[in-house]
Amino acid sequence: MTTETTRTTRDFAAEAYDGSPADALELAAAAGGAAEIAGKPVPTPTAAAVALLDALGSPFVTDAGRDVNYIDVARALYVIAAREKAALPALRVFRRREMAEPRGDGDDDLALATRLGAAERLADAEADFDRAAVDFLASLGPLSLAAASRDIARYLALCSGFEMLPEDPDAGKKKAGATSTT
Repeated sequence: MTTETTRTTRDFAAEAYDGSPADALELAAAAGGAAEIAGKPVPTPTAAAVALLDALGSPFVTDAGRDVNYIDVARALYVIAAREKAALPALRVFRRREMAEPRGDGDDDLALATRLGAAERLADAEADFDRAAVDFLASLGPLSLAAASRDIARYLALCSGFEMLPEDPDAGKKKAGATSTT
């Protein structure tokens, strides 16, 4: 029985392939291989990873219009590379953020205490998630945050479809001919 090695973006880029880095990522994903972010292998993109980053309010997937910083890269890499481990804590942050949103539940002492408790639980959940994300990032060893940020954006863009696929000039046109049902 032979075992196939997982092909990465670097494998495609190292071959006599003259496409862009985004094309190399698409080839690795299409071949069932691993992608790379800042030289570190990561699983190919999934909609779940994008959904988790959206739930966290990541600037990589939202229109937040703000610059990406160290914690944004740590969170994104944690969700992308350690999906199963990151999913529950990410969803916990999302749920606690929903619970901490102000509602029309009054200005009495009980409503204030409820909102303060929800804000405290949200802060705890975010701190736990960020600690795990930073620890994960540190475990990867040295990497360029600028390269990681660029590669994460390219990686997540792949979730919107493969750019290398040729476009059909006849797409959307009605095909001539009839279909027989006999």
